[in-house]
Amino acid sequence: MAAANRRRFTPQQKAHIISKLLEEQSSITELALEYDIHPLVLGRWRKHALDNLSKLFENDHKKQEKLKSDHEQQLAEMQAEIDQLTMQLEWLKQATISRLSKEDRNEFINKDETSLPIRTQTALLGLSRSTLYYQMNHTSSRKSKLVDHLSEMKQLPLYLFAGLGMEQQQRSTRENEVSKLKIQNGWMDVFGGYH
Repeated sequence: MAAANRRRFTPQQKAHIISKLLEEQSSITELALEYDIHPLVLGRWRKHALDNLSKLFENDHKKQEKLKSDHEQQLAEMQAEIDQLTMQLEWLKQATISRLSKEDRNEFINKDETSLPIRTQTALLGLSRSTLYYQMNHTSSRKSKLVDHLSEMKQLPLYLFAGLGMEQQQRSTRENEVSKLKIQNGWMDVFGGYH
């Protein structure tokens, strides 16, 4: 014996049938025969419609106000959390940047990172973007000639330099050497600015 297929009615169909029933033009048995529905089912639909009829006239204003106030409270909490996280980030940036050299901060930059652009990474580390593309010529393992000369001169007593005078030509060549060494070691760029 095959089970009978159960018919489903949409809310619009149910509303149409119940409206006919409430208009009292037809009885429950007449509508049950017309739509091929059991009279008990129609009685349940009518009871449900009458029980919930008062909800049509309720004021949804209170619900909307509550939803609105909850939403505003949630926004305020989120804004407070954003402000706190921003303050913490600023503090961490200042604390880390002050302790690290420029070279160390450059090592933190990840050029392959897609979710955080290089511009943002450099801004967070307190660097300009051009420092990524500018490579210093010296390495930490090799001392520059200028540093060697200065360290040798510091070991000599100061009274030895008091009466010494170089001629103008020697002085200018010496200054040119120093400028070249500064440029080679990345202490000064070609246009005279210091790093």
